[in-house]
Amino acid sequence: LLTPPLILWITFTESYFADNVLQSSGVLSVLPSSISIISIYSIGWARILLTHLHSSFSALYAGMIMEINGFIIESVVVGSVGTNCYIVHKKDSEHCFVVDPGDSGDKIANYIRDQKMILDHILLTHGHFDHIQGVRDLKNAIRCEICVLDVEKELLSDAHMNVSAMTGRPEELEADIWLHDGQQFESAGITIKVIHTPGHTK
Repeated sequence: LLTPPLILWITFTESYFADNVLQSSGVLSVLPSSISIISIYSIGWARILLTHLHSSFSALYAGMIMEINGFIIESVVVGSVGTNCYIVHKKDSEHCFVVDPGDSGDKIANYIRDQKMILDHILLTHGHFDHIQGVRDLKNAIRCEICVLDVEKELLSDAHMNVSAMTGRPEELEADIWLHDGQQFESAGITIKVIHTPGHTK
């Protein structure tokens, strides 16, 4: 499997160990260490590693809700190819960010409003159609900034390259914040480190 160019690392204060393995079109992995690190990224068919302790699950659309050490990660399956979209926030905070809204931006916006959350950013792992076709509707509904790795500029700006033109819904986007490899930034009160992992795209 080839990874997309961007992995978002979220650092936690305690160590948890991966216990269960599920099949999914996205990846959520918890790595054992003195400080656990969670990465959120989406690739074709991959695995979700779920934590052994302090996790809870319930249905959200065709996805699930996971609580890990005070962080809530909600996965929503969207679009024609079943892409995993993530809504991430701290348990005690109303601020959130969304990763890869590949479709149904209006429904994601309605859900965020219904939960009385505040959307800070839309984070994109890469620029293919199945990760971006919900961005415009979501941003139009809830004003926020789009964050993407800088090497994705060409892909995002060309509907033929990002394959959205072939779906009959051509999409070309411009990020508000271009991220760089190794950069750390904050969204929804969560510190995120950007790691460039070329292969699936640049």
